[in-house]
Amino acid sequence: MSTPSASGRTFEGTPRADGTVGVRDNVLVLPSVICSHFVAERIAERVDDAVATPHDHGCAQLGADNEQTRRTFLSMAQNPNVAGTVVVGLGCEEVQSAEVATALESRDVAVRELSIQGVGGTDECIERGVEAATELVQSRRTSQTVADLSDLTLGVVSSDLDASTVASADPLVGRVADEIVDAGGRVVAAGNERLVANPDGARDAATDEARDAMEALLDRHEGHPARATRVGQFARDRPFEEVTRAWGRNTVSEVLPYGERATLSSGLAAVDAPSRFGEATTALAAAGRTSSCTSLATESSPGTRSSRSSK
Repeated sequence: MSTPSASGRTFEGTPRADGTVGVRDNVLVLPSVICSHFVAERIAERVDDAVATPHDHGCAQLGADNEQTRRTFLSMAQNPNVAGTVVVGLGCEEVQSAEVATALESRDVAVRELSIQGVGGTDECIERGVEAATELVQSRRTSQTVADLSDLTLGVVSSDLDASTVASADPLVGRVADEIVDAGGRVVAAGNERLVANPDGARDAATDEARDAMEALLDRHEGHPARATRVGQFARDRPFEEVTRAWGRNTVSEVLPYGERATLSSGLAAVDAPSRFGEATTALAAAGRTSSCTSLATESSPGTRSSRSSK
């Protein structure tokens, strides 16, 4: 964590044991499988400052799919905005809640675990889950620290490449990204369609390691049937610098598989995630983003577009 700069751009954040700073201080209720997401949501609804992350995964997955789901769970629970995690399983899933909890404990995450089958049913699991989440909320750190832009990890996703987005919203988001990096912070950006459509520009990474990782990303997507998305179609017809304006002017210094945490201390990381909002924001949260800046084709008045930023 840095000494707050003299610029006055500071915020009150929650320090974590690994040196990061959270802009929120929530307890995560994490279902390890689709079958337990209803229970996780009911638990979070009853506990202030608890949030659930419902999803459609964790069952009948094999190989790389299963590993990606597990990796994303672990990284989400280590996000600086998370004070602790309650892992809720069913009991017969591929990604077992007990195994996830054990892995989190080894990474010094405050964690509790329970499963619907293990405690005897849905109602009992909700009640015990509420107790576990309440315990974690009450045991959170009470101290806060004054932090600045260098303590932020900004997640960026631009959901389209319409003319107004490219001309107005993306440059605005890019300037925010540049300011974060210039201050010593990190930016993680999603939108692998832009990379695949412009491989020559994508290969211009900042280090040999980043170039090798980018090459591996491009190889993973080579030969796969391309999704007929507007972003992919537009990206093929425009220069790399234009379709990545929302990422700022910095060159990619780290390339992250989906669900992996960013490790660079400062700079720009590209996440192997599409621009579709749900998938992108999940990957960015797993990468460690503490705040987000999203360039969307949102109608604010007839004929205009706007960018939206949130912590």
